[in-house]
Amino acid sequence: MVRLAAISKSVSTIVYFFIYSMLIAPIFIVFQKFSVTTRLRINKLMAKAPILQVAMPILLLSLGGLPPLTGFIPK
Repeated sequence: MVRLAAISKSVSTIVYFFIYSMLIAPIFIVFQKFSVTTRLRINKLMAKAPILQVAMPILLLSLGGLPPLTGFIPK
């Protein structure tokens, strides 16, 4: 029984890591692609790409673990 609990705990840790990796990867990719290093550049990027005005806040709120979003599931 102890082994099953240990296996279950390690699988849940891997799932938790995978979900958060999938949530944070798009943020890092966008920042790297557009060479975002300062907050001023983030604001300029948001003005150029309106889809990011919606996508970035949703990704950040999901990382924060708000209930209707994906980041809430592993918590």
